[in-house]
Amino acid sequence: MDYKIDLTEVNGLRNWYGKQPRLMRVACSQMLNHYARGTRESSIKQIDKTMTVRSPGFVSSRMRYTKASSTTPINQQVSHAGSVGAERFSGWTEQEKGVPQARKRFATLAGRGGSQAGKIRPSVRLKPGLEVVTIKDYKPRGGSLANFVAMLFRKKEKRLVRIKGKFYKLPAIKGEIAGPKQGRQGMMHRKLVQVQGIGARQPGMNHWMKDARAAYFRRTSLDKLWARTAGALMGRPGRR
Repeated sequence: MDYKIDLTEVNGLRNWYGKQPRLMRVACSQMLNHYARGTRESSIKQIDKTMTVRSPGFVSSRMRYTKASSTTPINQQVSHAGSVGAERFSGWTEQEKGVPQARKRFATLAGRGGSQAGKIRPSVRLKPGLEVVTIKDYKPRGGSLANFVAMLFRKKEKRLVRIKGKFYKLPAIKGEIAGPKQGRQGMMHRKLVQVQGIGARQPGMNHWMKDARAAYFRRTSLDKLWARTAGALMGRPGRR
């Protein structure tokens, strides 16, 4: 007596197992990409919550992540998340590591228009080619600082003024921070406004990346994420 065996389900199971190595690589790469993307989004929120953000668009553009390749073996897959530095921007590494800033020049409160959250005023931004006035340019009689400052006010100087390595402007905003006072020629009530400071600054330690990563994993159920990611790819035997 002959028996006919239906191998449809057996063949489906064989095909399903044959696809698992490739699908597992895809699932793992997608999980890593979820982690990196979630950490990036958490970092943007952490910076906004713990730092002075003057340009939300800049923060968003500096925070990026890379995707893991699904064709790479699982033990070699990597996905990165973090800030991207630039020529004059370190990527907030000073706050994360608690080290002094490499840049020696910084804007004062007056240079930001009286608001710590304000951007640097265009007229006091030290751009290449910007003309700066020093005491040697005016050569006042006697060469004293008081005479130099008096000349600045008399000519209503609009350019930046450098005195002993620091940068000043004539007062333009009421209540601005004052620089050196004048002691001659009735100039006691007049003050220069310091708009740029000199010297390395020590920011407060703020583990923004570490805290952002921890916050992301606290609010993310990895079991549910894996079940959703792998389940959508692998399905059940006989279905693929």
